[in-house]
Amino acid sequence: MLIIIPDKEADRTRSGCKPRGVVMSGYAQMGRILTEAPTMEDLVQRGIAFASGRAGRVDYVEAHKCFNLAAARGDRMAVRHREEIASEMSRDQIAEALRSAREWLSRQ
Repeated sequence: MLIIIPDKEADRTRSGCKPRGVVMSGYAQMGRILTEAPTMEDLVQRGIAFASGRAGRVDYVEAHKCFNLAAARGDRMAVRHREEIASEMSRDQIAEALRSAREWLSRQ
């Protein structure tokens, strides 16, 4: 899956060029969201992408992690999404998602 998204860094090039966007795979886009101090909306969108398979595969652990991080910042919709995803996951998957979220927070 290829997605054209605006590239904030590309807009700040020394040449003064203002490219409209860059083409990135779904996985590259999803990884980029978590490396650039994501907003709650970024986290929710990433969670939706993994929960629905728009990121290239369905991954409930990653989706739960993203929803959990957004919920921790106060996003009420993320809480609902997290609960919905959790109903489809095993206890081990939920534990893995929670560990992953804690690890991510410890690196920030």
